[in-house]
Parts: sequence; C-alpha cells; structure tokens
Amino acid sequence: MKSGGLFHTVRDNEFAIQTFEFDGYPDVVCIEFATFEDLGNGRTRLHGHAVHPSQDARDGMAASGMEAGMSEEYERLDELLGS
Repeated sequence: MKSGGLFHTVRDNEFAIQTFEFDGYPDVVCIEFATFEDLGNGRTRLHGHAVHPSQDARDGMAASGMEAGMSEEYERLDELLGS
C-alpha cells in the first residue's frame, strides 16, 4: 500500500504541517502536525497530531492497516538516524 502527501510548512527543529493520503482508505485527506522537542544529548521527541475530515474517516484509516506501515516507517527512520 502507498501513502503520500505534501508538506505545507516546515520549520527546522520546530514543527511541520503536511497533508496525508493512504490508498488503503482512498479519497480521504487528513492534516498532520508534527512538533519536535529537544531532549538533549542528540535526542528528540516527536509529537504528532492528525486531523481527519470526519470520525468515520479517522476510524476507517485506523482500521485500514496503516498503523503497521507507520510503524515500519518509524523503524526505518530510527535506523537511518542511528547510523
């Protein structure tokens, strides 16, 4: 399954705003907000918040299997940043 979106605002080491679409639950676009918290010692905590057009859209995306894909993406990011 594929996902995609566009970044609308990015401020280095602060936050990002993007749209998100997932072909496992088509025709729904959500807006995602990510903020980054410096924990010191080269560590950062990511806070994420997603806004969907309806509760049904949110529930449909959650039930579509996108969680497994997101987990895999974060594991890849951990590997990349750890190297």
